[in-house]
Amino acid sequence: MKLLVLGSLRYLGRGWTFDDIEECTAVSADVHRCFLHKFLDFGSTALYDEYVLTPVNLPEARSNMSKYAQAGFPGCVGSSDCTHIVTDRCQYNLKNNHLGGKSSLTTRTFNIMCNHRHRILHSTRGGPGRWNNQTMVRLDRFISGIQDGSILEDVNCLDMTRMES
Repeated sequence: MKLLVLGSLRYLGRGWTFDDIEECTAVSADVHRCFLHKFLDFGSTALYDEYVLTPVNLPEARSNMSKYAQAGFPGCVGSSDCTHIVTDRCQYNLKNNHLGGKSSLTTRTFNIMCNHRHRILHSTRGGPGRWNNQTMVRLDRFISGIQDGSILEDVNCLDMTRMES
């Protein structure tokens, strides 16, 4: 099992081929390929739910807000930005959509929010590399929920200012 997990991480992180992984682990390339799909499903559901803790109310958000309040941003929960992950093996018919705006490489774009302690609070499922920050923010349900008041509706910046004083 360890070799399969490590092989999946090499495939994702370093772009190794399944043949390369087979040579290093003595486990067939087809077994690694099948395991990768199960590992990705597990990672995007069980691991995501365990390690990405998105605050939805004031008690959950309060621990993330203290450092931002000290820096003069009362009510701020986290920092958000888009990141582009290079995808070398993009299908030809999808290549034009996945060409990143800043480089000639094909990428997948994710909007990620983290707190001041580098803990991931939220991530989108991703989009084509052509999508920039503005597009990703418009499609991000968490940020849109904060803006329209359906998420963190009990957080008020004025109340947070009074709490800190």
